[in-house]
Formats: sequence, structure tokens, C-alpha cells
Amino acid sequence: MQIQTWHKLALALAGAATLAACSTANLPQASSNTLTAQSQGSEPESSFLVMALPDTQYYSAFWPQHFMNQTTWLAQHAGRLNVKLTTHLGDIVDSPVMFYQWDRADRAMNVLEQAGVPYSVLAGNHDIILSAADDTRRVKGGEEYLKRFTPARAAKNSTFGGRDATGWNEYHTFTAAGQEFVVLALNWRVSAQTIEWAKGVMRAHPTAPVILTTHDLVGYTGGQLGLSKNGEYLWKNLIEGSDQIFLTLNGHDYNDQFRGAHVSRVNAAGHRVDMALIDYQNGYQGGQGYLRALEFDLARNRIEMMTFSPSIAAGTGLEPNRLNSPELLDSHSHYFLDINFAERFAQFAPDFPRPAQPRPASLTDEVRATLGLN
Repeated sequence: MQIQTWHKLALALAGAATLAACSTANLPQASSNTLTAQSQGSEPESSFLVMALPDTQYYSAFWPQHFMNQTTWLAQHAGRLNVKLTTHLGDIVDSPVMFYQWDRADRAMNVLEQAGVPYSVLAGNHDIILSAADDTRRVKGGEEYLKRFTPARAAKNSTFGGRDATGWNEYHTFTAAGQEFVVLALNWRVSAQTIEWAKGVMRAHPTAPVILTTHDLVGYTGGQLGLSKNGEYLWKNLIEGSDQIFLTLNGHDYNDQFRGAHVSRVNAAGHRVDMALIDYQNGYQGGQGYLRALEFDLARNRIEMMTFSPSIAAGTGLEPNRLNSPELLDSHSHYFLDINFAERFAQFAPDFPRPAQPRPASLTDEVRATLGLN
């Protein structure tokens, strides 16, 4: 979210005090995720996780331990929990010109790199100096995001597919149950050029279901939930006419009561597209380290959304005089999306796998076990 200039200055000064205490679209596709947990026998794996890492801006500015707790938990558990990809939803830092915030973000994300846990990343409005401009009209050489999250760094991820000519957008692929999936990571305020690049990625992977991640799409306008102005632009110019896109994830917005939300629309092919808002930055200490786990249960034909905090599970970052729950169970933070995957993807992926047997225990229950909740 945008904040007033005086507030940004105050945050920057406070953060400094706390501290004292490119185009690679043609890169070869990397190998599959080495951390994938394979099913036993001939039955294909029936479920997997994708993790969403929403707005970390206040962690980078004031509470870096939450950021470290998030990525350390992922480094420790991603392999056995069959996490295919962790998707950062933007606003990595609070101020794009405060280098100490980028240093903290670097250290936190490097934990994933050292553990071999693949992630996608994108820039939110707080990560960009010229955030009013689209991604073709920013000052070359002046944006710290492009210096920190370089194509060479992105290529360390086993899922990395490539970047566009601007360097602001990337895509990843992973395989589950023998089926390829694509994740598009689009930055704040994409240009028409980027829209065409994203369509080209999908044309190059014509049988892959696509998850679109970006910073601003679903939000609250005048207290009413819906698509933001930018969300409407993405819907009209990319999502509505691209049947491969079945799910979108974004951060950026919230209101005083609800810090997450879900809306759906029907695309031009007559299929539902689910769009999830995930943002906890207005909570205590910038969000108390909450992460979103998405379990894609191919046997049960559903996606379970689960929100949890490794920090709170470890007893850190607790808000005084409040119930601090390691898992959020309100309807905006925990819910199920019913989706018959094979039917939804039949027009472009007629051979989509149909696992007969679900896992004995869900992956989200295994997440709960790591938190001591079972």
C-alpha cells in the first residue's frame, strides 16, 4: 500500500535506527525440483503444495526476524512437504532506496537458495522508485530490485524458465503427477509488451495450467471487494482470454477487518478463474510472519488455503493481550476451492492425470504437525 511521504520518512529513520542496533527469456529451462517428494509405487503423486509469501515490507524495515523465520521454516520443511514453489507476492521492502532493507531481504531469501528451495519473485510498488510508470518506462540502472534479483540469481532456482526483456517479469515451471504447471510472476504495473510476453510463455507451454502471481489484482475499493483498476486491466487484457490461467495470487491490499479475500469470475471459455488476495502487513509487527500454504489435492479435486505463522508457533512476535494463533481459521484465511482439475483443463490438457487415491494425511495436516497443532 502507498503511504504518505512524512510517514515514509519516519519509517525510514526508524528502520535505520534498527539497523544500527536484461532479457533472459531464452534461457534453457532448468531441471525439475530436486526437493519434490515422490509418491510410492506407480500411482502418481496426488497432492502438492505451493507457498505464498505476501508483503514482507515491514519485516525488511523493522522486524527482520519474521522474514528469517518464514524462509528458515521453508528451508527445513519444503522437501518432505512436497512444496513445488514458493511465490513472493511483492513489496519485498518498504522503501526502494533504503539499502539495509534490501540487505535483510537478501539474507532471508538466500536461506531458500542455500537449501535449494525454488522461489519466484516480483516487484511491488514499494520495491520500485518510479512506481507510477509501467515496466518499460523506468530508469535503467537505477532500480535496486534489478540489481539484487538478477537473472543469474533467478536461474539458481531449479524451476526458473526465463525473464522478459525488461527484467521485471519471470516465469517458472514445475511438474506434479507428471503434469507441467507454469507460474507467471508479473510485476507492479505491467506494460502491453509484458502482456504479450506472458501470452508467449503460455503459447510455449500450451498444455500447462497457469498460476498468475502479481502484486495488485484483487482488492478493496471504497470498502467493497473486487478487482482493482489494475486487476481489471489484467483481467481484460490477459486473464479473461487465457483459459490456461485458472488461479491468481496477489498481495498489496487489505481493509481493517479482512486481510485476505477470494473472488472468482468466468472467463471467455466459460470456466471459473479463482483469484486470491493474501496480505497480512497491517497486523502486529507487520504481519507476524504469516504464510499461505496452498495444497493442490488432485485426488479430492480441491485446493485448500491455509495460513500459518512459524514465528507464532515458536512463541516469538506475540501481540500483548491478544490471542496469538499459529494458524488463522477465519473464512478469508482458511478455505477450500472445489475444482475438478481434469475437467477444468480438458480443453488444453486432455491427458491431465487423475490420481485415484488421496494421501492418507493431507499435506496441510503435515504442516500443522510441524507447528505442533496436531
